[in-house]
Amino acid sequence: MAAIMSLTAADGRAFAPLVRPYLNWTGVRPDRLERLELILGTLEDERFPGGIIPRVQSGTMVYYAVAPSSEQWRRLVPLLRATVGSTITNFTGPNVAFDENDPLETVLIENGYAQGARFTAGGDVQRGRYALAALARLRTLVDESRVTRRAEPRTTGEVLRTFELALAALDRPAAEDALAFLRVNLRLDAVNLSFLTVRLHATFREWDRICQLGSFPSLCRTRRTPAVTNALAEALYRTVILPSEQADDPEQSFVVFRADVLPHAGSLFNYCPPRPTPGAGKAFLLAARAEMPPNRKLAEHLDGMAAEWPAHEVRFFKRLVEFGFPVAAPQPTREALPLRNFGDEIEMLRTEKGPPSLERARAGLIAATQVNALDGFQVVLAYTERLQLRERKELLDNAFNRSAYEQMLEAAGGHTVPKNWIEWIARLEDAPLAESQEFARRAASDWRVHDHLRTEADVRELAESIARVSPVAQDRLFDTLPYLVQWVQADSAWPEGALRPLYGALYDHLILQLSLRWQSEAAGVARQLLYGMLQLGQDAAEYTRLLNDIGDVLPLEGGTADFEGLMELAELTVAHASPNPDARQRLWARIVAALSPVRRRLTQGELALVNDLGLAFGVDQVFPIPVASAEQVPAGPSPLDGKTVAIYTLTESVGERAKRVLGKLYPGIRIQLVHDTVGSPRLEELARRADVFVVCWRSAAHAVTQIIDRLRPARAPTLYPPGKGSSSILSIIGEHFPALRILGRDAENFRRQPPREL
Repeated sequence: MAAIMSLTAADGRAFAPLVRPYLNWTGVRPDRLERLELILGTLEDERFPGGIIPRVQSGTMVYYAVAPSSEQWRRLVPLLRATVGSTITNFTGPNVAFDENDPLETVLIENGYAQGARFTAGGDVQRGRYALAALARLRTLVDESRVTRRAEPRTTGEVLRTFELALAALDRPAAEDALAFLRVNLRLDAVNLSFLTVRLHATFREWDRICQLGSFPSLCRTRRTPAVTNALAEALYRTVILPSEQADDPEQSFVVFRADVLPHAGSLFNYCPPRPTPGAGKAFLLAARAEMPPNRKLAEHLDGMAAEWPAHEVRFFKRLVEFGFPVAAPQPTREALPLRNFGDEIEMLRTEKGPPSLERARAGLIAATQVNALDGFQVVLAYTERLQLRERKELLDNAFNRSAYEQMLEAAGGHTVPKNWIEWIARLEDAPLAESQEFARRAASDWRVHDHLRTEADVRELAESIARVSPVAQDRLFDTLPYLVQWVQADSAWPEGALRPLYGALYDHLILQLSLRWQSEAAGVARQLLYGMLQLGQDAAEYTRLLNDIGDVLPLEGGTADFEGLMELAELTVAHASPNPDARQRLWARIVAALSPVRRRLTQGELALVNDLGLAFGVDQVFPIPVASAEQVPAGPSPLDGKTVAIYTLTESVGERAKRVLGKLYPGIRIQLVHDTVGSPRLEELARRADVFVVCWRSAAHAVTQIIDRLRPARAPTLYPPGKGSSSILSIIGEHFPALRILGRDAENFRRQPPREL
């Protein structure tokens, strides 16, 4: 980390007594006095750039920011802007001339501080308290950021939280690192590691890699969570059945499913997840048709689920229903006995009105264990509680029954399953971390957003529950927050205007945690929520608050590992309308300040990207680009010289920026941009002929991605960047062609290596 020039301790100790007579701290409460001393101590803290002097003047707290050199001032300004910017105080950044008629300012002038800054929160009591706390915290954060900490052991819960945060932030390298840690340190068994691997590939839509896993056959036979069942069924549909959908041939879909999927599916299609994804739902519809007799009840259930899917997914689903379950169904030649499955057992327990029986409770435990969903646990636990004490004891004396019952209690976090997120939040303070994480993971997979948030009052109540969580439970909420974020993002209507208060509550809690401890994965989740809220549109005041909040928690000095996230944050603000350009400009200044200490370690590609993005903020050159040394320039021609790289994204400015940066670095590459929302002859030609096709799937039309998938030659690379920004496009190309050194250190030590085999 680059050193910061500061006042020496000797300078500060000599200067502080000169200003004390004019600070007017007499009568200040002891708790506030402690913070004032901490802030004044910046004068003698060599780790702090410049210093801050708090002064009570006419009953109002006024702060002076001073620095003995322009270098220190340049470093101090972004720190103050991020901590007590214009939404808290009237600090804006420029120097002001001090008044020689003011006794304190006279001391500043006489000691060489002719200019600095004078700022206050005014008479607003709440802002004044925040400014005092924030400035005291700023000194602590600066000090702690410069302390080399001993590596501490990581608990399994912490690593799982990092993994889930990385998935929610679409940060693949961080997710892979967490998974590798769990594997190398033997924190999880092979089955649970396989489950996490499946979820990783599913998050990045790598369906073929799921089907290629060596553990895939055993995963289809073992007991699974609904989330894993969804991912496995989705993978089979996308890799085996999708060509029949693209050919609009429902009959062929049924034939292929019977021949190529069903014989190898084990118990995969025994029970449909509570919230099937579109591909998984269509696969379960094919399985319902394959039953003897066809399972019309499941087909009707899936038809109801499909109402929440995107329209392009529903169209072929309806074709499958029309073909496989015609309205005038032929009568069977002989009476078929209905088969009861595990789902039927649970439904019978749910609807039974008479006295409970020991036999039915046993059957329910077995069924709930196999279904492995919260709804089943809730029904069976409630039914078991109705048994007489003698019957319950007899039931649980059996080792299998007792084990199943205890696992359900652990997943539920008590004798009853929370009915909603609000009940779960109320239990956080007392529930063990492992149980809290397990329940949140299941709820995010099993519950549908609109089943729980039907009204404006439902949304407001959940948002307020998050905001009012007790201090004791705040860390526990942060540990499980990734699942809540994944839950709202999995909603087909994401981002939805009616859920704006919930997005804001989740964002605010992330900002709170990031202000205490920076974590790039958590910052990535905050970026995803910010994207959703900006897409919905904000008024000037809320827009300013959102940008200032995330700017305030950015690292005081970023590292090269933070580069891509910072670029995506900046590009996010450029891609959306800004009701307050000044707020966007301030955030950009904060991003530049975070990168400034490591600017000499950035590659030419990274510098080119920063400078190109700087043009959108009216800056001709953010960082100078040095002439590349011989060591930095790859020997020989680029692996893409003379090749065609197609980039598909609906965000035109992102594609244009990636094209400009690539073109500057490697003029020999032919770059073609595609922004179509429907098929076209040019798109189809590029899909067939382009040497590399980059598909920004998070900013794409489904119809176009299907055309690209269908027409790409088998050996021609199609790359799917995890983010929406140009940095993500350049990074994915750099992963596939490390010799290009676009955004990495070098080919051997590249921080975003191509995905490891998991």
